[in-house]
Amino acid sequence: MIFSIPYLNYELTIGEMIIQSVSDEPIDSTEFLNQRVWQFTEIETFTSDDDPTDDTYTLTQTNNPLFWGDNKWVNYIMIRDENYNYYGAAIQSSETDHQLHYDTINNYFIWNNNFDQFQEYYGTQIQLPLLVDSDTELYFAYATATSWQTPINLDYEQIDTSTFDIVFDNDYLLTPRFEFWGDTVYENAEFDYELTQYYSESFTAYTAPGALGYTYQFDIDDYSLANDFTNLQVFKVMTLKPTLEEFEIIGDGTNYDIDFDPANNQITITDLILGDGDLNDFDVITVILSHAYGPLSTFSEIQLTQTFHDAYISDAEDTFYDYLSISFDYSVLAGETLFGENSQTITSDSTSFEYITFNRNPDIATDNKLNTEDTEMHIPYELFYDPFNNIYEADLDMDGIVEYKQEIDVDRDGKIDITKYGTKVSLSVEGSEEPLFNFKGGAEMDYVGDAEEIIWYTIIQEHYTEEIIIDKKMKPEKRTEWFDISDRSLADYDFLGNLGLLIVSVFVLPLTLYTLTTMYLPDVDFWAQKSLIQESEETQRVKSHYYSIRIDEDVDGYIDTQITYERTDTVLIYVSNDYEKTIIAAKPQSIFLLLGDWIAKNVDGLLGKPPKDRVFNSELTEENLDDNDFSHLPFKEITNITLQTTYRKFTKDTITTYTSEFIDEKITITDWNEGEVEQTRIYKDLFDAEEFESEEMFTISSTDNGQTQSVAISGLSITDPVNDQSWDIETFEQNVAEKYDSLTIVSADGSTLVRNIYETTISLEIPSRFSLYNDLFDNNPNNAEKSLFKDITGILITPPDGMVYHTSDKDLFEAGQAKSPGKYFYYDSNEDGFYETVYILEPYPVSVQSQQQRLAGIPANIRDPGDGQGGTEFGIFYIVKAIGYNYDGEHSFSPYRKVNRRV
Repeated sequence: MIFSIPYLNYELTIGEMIIQSVSDEPIDSTEFLNQRVWQFTEIETFTSDDDPTDDTYTLTQTNNPLFWGDNKWVNYIMIRDENYNYYGAAIQSSETDHQLHYDTINNYFIWNNNFDQFQEYYGTQIQLPLLVDSDTELYFAYATATSWQTPINLDYEQIDTSTFDIVFDNDYLLTPRFEFWGDTVYENAEFDYELTQYYSESFTAYTAPGALGYTYQFDIDDYSLANDFTNLQVFKVMTLKPTLEEFEIIGDGTNYDIDFDPANNQITITDLILGDGDLNDFDVITVILSHAYGPLSTFSEIQLTQTFHDAYISDAEDTFYDYLSISFDYSVLAGETLFGENSQTITSDSTSFEYITFNRNPDIATDNKLNTEDTEMHIPYELFYDPFNNIYEADLDMDGIVEYKQEIDVDRDGKIDITKYGTKVSLSVEGSEEPLFNFKGGAEMDYVGDAEEIIWYTIIQEHYTEEIIIDKKMKPEKRTEWFDISDRSLADYDFLGNLGLLIVSVFVLPLTLYTLTTMYLPDVDFWAQKSLIQESEETQRVKSHYYSIRIDEDVDGYIDTQITYERTDTVLIYVSNDYEKTIIAAKPQSIFLLLGDWIAKNVDGLLGKPPKDRVFNSELTEENLDDNDFSHLPFKEITNITLQTTYRKFTKDTITTYTSEFIDEKITITDWNEGEVEQTRIYKDLFDAEEFESEEMFTISSTDNGQTQSVAISGLSITDPVNDQSWDIETFEQNVAEKYDSLTIVSADGSTLVRNIYETTISLEIPSRFSLYNDLFDNNPNNAEKSLFKDITGILITPPDGMVYHTSDKDLFEAGQAKSPGKYFYYDSNEDGFYETVYILEPYPVSVQSQQQRLAGIPANIRDPGDGQGGTEFGIFYIVKAIGYNYDGEHSFSPYRKVNRRV
């Protein structure tokens, strides 16, 4: 194996080199991808000055940005710098919300000197960058009106096209050109996208000098290029020169001739011009074939069609943020590692590589040998400075032992992500099990021998992340059948007008009957149809904070304890739009038409057909009414006129929104023993301490004069104590505050123990109904089967206002009458740490001794829950007036969510 560079002033950097054997058996895998439809295909790069405040950035605009000509175009461009700081832009004005302004007179971007970098972000103030740093690359990316046509590249081998699916906007399955139904392939006349696959093989024409032609045999096992591939053709023939220049061989009949012979799985390339070089002058020749589908592929690409554009994305602004969900199966050949060396090994004395003078660049080599033989191809032990990974050395306690501190900025954003503290240690000397350092309490050290290796005994890792998840859904339109509606307020009865006609026609019986019907039967019959389109958008903005400390107390190279703090703040914004539409129309109505309809429906019934109205049926659509197309209807003339004059359309749009925020905090402590986990303890903050009735006293002492005072837990805030006060508040181990009330212990054997510091055991009375068996024909409630009494362990909570929800009746909830005085008792029925069953209790417990008195109508002996007496030991219990179930992951209890609705 030879590594070579064309010029000696080029730098070849090798991170790691691995040689693997190729397995004969491929491994099948499935891939899921999301790809924007409107891709940012245009990117323009600028470099800021030493002082960027007066920088201007003028776009060349080889292609105009999407929405160019309308001021809104700046809202749809993406601007970021090389450090992944993002910037917003607006048309130049006096606004303060965007860092960049676009000057429409001079046609360039400038920095907004009035930008307010402290902005509200869903209730939290955040600090945004004012402007780009000096000497930093700034990128302007934007889409054009044809960006949707840009092919989507899939760098995966052996894609199985029969498993290929594309879903647009989570709802619409797109139609491919070639569709697979079992072993049959169907070519659609109209399709949304076309998948093109490419297969490539590379070779070097190591023929005798002077050879002008070369025939290459494709290595495709038992496959046939002629029989196993569809729409196969030569896409490109690319070459790579020793100088790293790319060159395309084009079979134009003048310079080169390319003869592709798929029947024999080979291709012949012929150089038609003598004296301009031979094919073996190229380092690599790559032949790329394209096909619609086949058993082999190196990479693929998707091309959307005009049919897709017209059907789904003709409104660019409405679909700008939509994406394609792509899924497919593919297979890869796995390999076994035979040989490998990383950069440290290659630059050491133990490397397997050695310097030779081989080079194919004719400018600096003769007969593939460097003209200057003493040139070295790599610099061993070269030290490079990395500003994002620094190690500091210091002897802090002047004992001759050097301590080390390492700071790593993983994402290179200027904030330290990992901090490590360590010391050089030799764990043992030859023939001895004793360490060269004696540690006292994991902190002090006595020096014994020479140090050899850095042991990091404390590793601190911290990072913040922000994530925005947008889920858009649009349900298919729901439409009712046509239904008859009341005609009294819409149609004409003409009772008085026909009264005289009735008197005149009294001697003509048929005319008399007709006149009577017109007095009570409307002249037209109104029908209606309703439709509903629902679309929703759910936006989750998640801020996460992760802080971890790993400690090696005895500095033996193994972690002893890891403490991790995790906090997730999620803001959920839900917007739902309901578009309701009602259309009404009428048909002519008379006694004769009614009789005709009645006869027609009876005939259909006798023939086994479902009865339908002669006008208002599935054949009459909204489109027919909009276009006045009634060609399918009987009695066309009079019916058409009536439909046209009575057709009306009513719409009702309802917007429903709500915003919720929830915070999840937990502390995880893991004990290790020589690399094995002994125990994991997870502390969670499940309940608000303010909801618990506690008169427990705590002592605080002043650090200035030592004076102490006793206070109740509700007297002072334990979450933000005064700086000059020290507290004796109860904590878990490792100073974990009791704010984290839930503890889950996971042992090495997998067993789990869950407990909560607020858990208590109480007695409940669950009132029972009459027994159908024991209480039949018994109307006396005193003789009925009585309530269920049971002791139960859980969390007893009194809401701040003392009111609890006792019903899920929606009308009472809207009227504000679904609450009454009481308490909640949370019970974990499956012992998973979440209290999903909620007993709604009366506000005060009742004494067992007063049970018979209560049944007899004598007032009960009520005990105050604050007197410390509870449970069966004291003979008191709580009466359950309702039971609820809570499965949303939060312990706040409410049967419904209040939303904002605008019509």
